[in-house]
Amino acid sequence: MLFAVGLQSIPKEPIEAARLDGASGWRLFRHVIWPLMAPLTAVVVGLARWWRA
Repeated sequence: MLFAVGLQSIPKEPIEAARLDGASGWRLFRHVIWPLMAPLTAVVVGLARWWRA
């Protein structure tokens, strides 16, 4: 659920710029989307560790 919200919060401009530069599929995800999702991923991992403790 948190990742779905995170995907919606990514600004459209970097994705459009990457597509204009020729990125698509895996390269778009790996070099643009995943780095933009890194802060959210850190929060999710932190919450998961806290929840288990």
